[in-house]
Amino acid sequence: MRRPAPVALADWADANFYMSAESSYAEGPWRTLPFQRVPLNLMGNEQVEEFDFIKSARVGYSKMIMASVAYQVEHKKRNQIIYQPTDAAASSFMKEHVQPMIRDVPAVRGLASWFGKKHPNNTLDSKTFDNRRKLWVMGGTSAKNYREKSVDTVYMDELDGFDEDVEGEGRPDHLAGKRNEGSYFKKLICGSTPTEDHKSLIGSRSASAECLLRCHIPCPHCSHPQHLVFDHMRMLEPGNPHSTEYACESCGAFFSYQQSQEAQVDCFYRDPKTGITTQDGLTFTDIDGEPVETPRHVALHVWSAYSPMTDWAKIMRDFLARKKDPSQLKTWVNQTRGETWKEKGDAPEWERLYERTRGTALQPNKLEDWVALVTMGVDVQRSPGRLELEIVGWGPGRRTQSIDYRVFSGDTSDLGPSGPWEQLRQIIRSETWEHSSGVHLPVACTAVDSGDQTQTVYTFCREFQQPQVIPIKGEPNLTTIVGIPKPVDVSQAGRKLRRGVMLWGVGINLLKTELYSWLKLQRPTDESGEDLPAGWCEFPEYGEDYFKGLCSEQMARKKNRAGYTVWAWEKIYERNEPLDCRVYARAAAAVKGVDRWTDRDWLEIRQSLGIVRRQEKTETEARNGVTFKKSTFWD
Repeated sequence: MRRPAPVALADWADANFYMSAESSYAEGPWRTLPFQRVPLNLMGNEQVEEFDFIKSARVGYSKMIMASVAYQVEHKKRNQIIYQPTDAAASSFMKEHVQPMIRDVPAVRGLASWFGKKHPNNTLDSKTFDNRRKLWVMGGTSAKNYREKSVDTVYMDELDGFDEDVEGEGRPDHLAGKRNEGSYFKKLICGSTPTEDHKSLIGSRSASAECLLRCHIPCPHCSHPQHLVFDHMRMLEPGNPHSTEYACESCGAFFSYQQSQEAQVDCFYRDPKTGITTQDGLTFTDIDGEPVETPRHVALHVWSAYSPMTDWAKIMRDFLARKKDPSQLKTWVNQTRGETWKEKGDAPEWERLYERTRGTALQPNKLEDWVALVTMGVDVQRSPGRLELEIVGWGPGRRTQSIDYRVFSGDTSDLGPSGPWEQLRQIIRSETWEHSSGVHLPVACTAVDSGDQTQTVYTFCREFQQPQVIPIKGEPNLTTIVGIPKPVDVSQAGRKLRRGVMLWGVGINLLKTELYSWLKLQRPTDESGEDLPAGWCEFPEYGEDYFKGLCSEQMARKKNRAGYTVWAWEKIYERNEPLDCRVYARAAAAVKGVDRWTDRDWLEIRQSLGIVRRQEKTETEARNGVTFKKSTFWD
């Protein structure tokens, strides 16, 4: 029997692949879009051993993965394994993507005589086809899942969702790459929507690739080829996303989303730095069109601007809705532009913050009108002994005002009247801050660092009803602002007391990143008429040391104990207590629930405090001939 002639993956998919109803917006036969042809063929190109696909949402990546799986089973006859970030994700992927594909693609269904039956070749995590080729779908959190499987093609789906180090054995992509080392046709395909720049696995892989390809389309006016970037999108009518068009980087003329879709017929992929170019993902040339050797390791980036499943009006509308909130903007950068979120390694410029407060009308211990909650962060220092604390006011959009920064010197092991803790007691129990409405606000929650003088901190916190004053512990790897509190008090029997003091873990790395993104915000101009952005931070005229301390750390690459290079915070200024105090006050605000509060919640809180008066107006309405008073409280 003669082997069939080799067929490129994109051509095979057009002839054989089917989009199943369970996992597709539109069920029906697959048709490769112009911008999808190159990445599809790179997945099937046997000369490309490693392929990194950096992508946004809405580019058809999941369907391309399934088309490749079907192609490798039926046409190439390869053993394959797909890794998902978790076991649950692997199980869901098998049910929602793999099984419908086997059912709906005739070329694969013909190799699955066991489909729909209980059979050893048809299990929850693997499928063995009639041509003796096998497909596994496994979670990537356990090191054992990377052992004892010999395959040709390995897929790492949503790589940035994996743990950076799998049970102390190394990066997941490195472990997965060992599965096909002995294969003559080995291929590692990693795809992901990127996350934060300093910890993005797909970002670090693409940096080591031989080329990073980007989709180029010709300008409809001057034919100059270029890859699309968001910075060249313009609203021709200010404030109207539907007027968004693209400014050509060469001639400056504008062209529309529809024109860009039509121009994709002539698209190709090129690395702007090296000039390596491909029109089909099978052969490569230099920028002058001369053939070059196929790269062994290829990275490719494509984002939603090319996709017919969205449009530029929606891209611009989403940007306008999210640009003021760094956390929402981060999601937009990752999901829409398919780019890593870049937090600058350098801390915010303390000089800019210092100069911004010169001549400000804001005075210490005077509340801004929008403040409705007060929290406090306390840092305990042993040498020289002192408590440093910051009192912070909070308002809608997590805007903050530094109310005061204080230092109480003394022996931090002394809880008596002569020690610094007595001054802290007085603040918590009796000090309030007067709002312009005449309302006095106390400290609602105080977070005290327990890293030093741990038992003293616990004893102090026991004096207050929880969670008015809470001990906290910084946890660099925590991925939430605060973790689940853990009891630290024990009975004589050695059992932990649930109603005793609770220790709260705090995601300090997350909070420092958030704070530094807020400190980099720019104040809107008076002409714009815009409100202060979410996360805006107000300060009185503090001295230079405060602002140096607030901006005293930056992200830097370091070797961890296992010898791996990681990103970690390091000091660039010795006195970092203002940064720690601000982070602790932020944790206290999270414990009070500010991250869940909407503008309506803030209004209700202000009304309950008497800062804003409730509307007492009523109007009457008639129902079934009976007149009722209708409240306008919620209007």
